[in-house]
Amino acid sequence: MLVVDLDGEPLTPLRALEEILLCLSTWEDDDRQDPGTDTEPLRLQAPLADRVALAAVQRLVAALAPTQSQGPGRGRLLTPGGRYEHAPMTALTLPAADIELLCATAAALGPPG
Repeated sequence: MLVVDLDGEPLTPLRALEEILLCLSTWEDDDRQDPGTDTEPLRLQAPLADRVALAAVQRLVAALAPTQSQGPGRGRLLTPGGRYEHAPMTALTLPAADIELLCATAAALGPPG
């Protein structure tokens, strides 16, 4: 995958998703360790269960973070004539299984709103 350096903008929604998944995982863990007597324990569906989706998001953030906010130290790529500068890009290889997990996570969480 070719990743454009957008000064960290792609990381913002991923970190928000990571926080949501961490909360769901914590609730799931708490219900397993100390199930309430008057409520059903939280049982998340795949891939949300057992921190599977959380781990995939964390791997994506870890892979994507170094490609963002690189600054001018990487050099500049100018168009012919030197009038415009291209955005810095990085080639990134991600496991297909993680992409599939993220798609399944989006489907499980549903559309926003």
